[in-house]
Amino acid sequence: MAKKKPLEQLKEALEELEEAVESVESALDNRIEANLSTGAAMLDLAISGEVGKAFGPGHYTLYVGDSGSGKTFLLLTMFAEAAANPFYDDYKLIYVCSENGAQMDFERFFGSKVANRVEIERPDTLEAMYDLLDGLAEKDQKYIVIVDSADGLKTEASKALNKENRKKREAGKETGKSYDMGHAKIHSGRLPDVIHDLGRLGCILAIIAQTRDNVNAGLFEDDKTRSGGHALKFYAHSEVWLSCGAAIKRTANGKEREIGRVANCKVKKNRVNGKARAVKVSILPEFGIDDTGSMFEWLVEEKFLESKGGRYASPWYDKTYTKEELIRKMEDDDRIDELKSFVQEKWDAIESELRVERKPRYQ
Repeated sequence: MAKKKPLEQLKEALEELEEAVESVESALDNRIEANLSTGAAMLDLAISGEVGKAFGPGHYTLYVGDSGSGKTFLLLTMFAEAAANPFYDDYKLIYVCSENGAQMDFERFFGSKVANRVEIERPDTLEAMYDLLDGLAEKDQKYIVIVDSADGLKTEASKALNKENRKKREAGKETGKSYDMGHAKIHSGRLPDVIHDLGRLGCILAIIAQTRDNVNAGLFEDDKTRSGGHALKFYAHSEVWLSCGAAIKRTANGKEREIGRVANCKVKKNRVNGKARAVKVSILPEFGIDDTGSMFEWLVEEKFLESKGGRYASPWYDKTYTKEELIRKMEDDDRIDELKSFVQEKWDAIESELRVERKPRYQ
């Protein structure tokens, strides 16, 4: 066999290099396309440091919060983000509704795509919820599943115990214990398999947990806790705790009235960038996540926007406007992307001040 000339060898090497570069570029493009936002730029920044990125294939997130703190609204908005992203066109969007609590109009708040795609499941036990996830994985079906909430799902043992106690009460007999600690054991035994399937198929799982008063909290311990055991946090890529913040008010007919509420969001575990950050997200019951308003409030709080007499100067307009006027004008002028870029720039500036410079220990 004749030996190839150096020029031919160089040509083949260049072609192989070009194919390798295209492969890498394609992989990077897919990663960018797969980035999924929470629907709230400020929470994206708290989780990943990037607007538009919070979740991705293989991600499991745990949201823990008080009643009315916005857990459900924030996670259902993830469905809207997924429905708008072609990368997730072949994913099932499944809402596991154990509390029967979300009564909002899906189409009104999250769009017709979500209303048409979301499947609502109501498993009657925690074991049945895990069976649902296992069944999807056995079919190699990609999914985004929101479990609302893990606390609302009884275990099979708990249901059997409640039934037994009811019969005893009806017979006038003394009942046994009325609670069980089975949730922690079930999560610990079954969640690892689900995590494996998330990675294998590129699925996304979000679980909501309710807060409980930590009656035995020490001086330096949180006054809130949750049930469900250690596994829920141990396997999570991100853990976000939410609490009810300040009321959002507006005056009508000479009287100040509540029109929404701020959700205080604190990232307590973060495998995305390792940082613990806290932000505020405004939620308006008639609208949903007020993403633009939340960014605006952050800029004001951090003093990146100046106000005088209730009117704000901004980098985008020569005139000053009230808060609502400025938000509406930017929305009408399709300049929200510019606002997001500005917020990202200022967030990065703060992060750069927090960065600790050290000489690398290993080369």
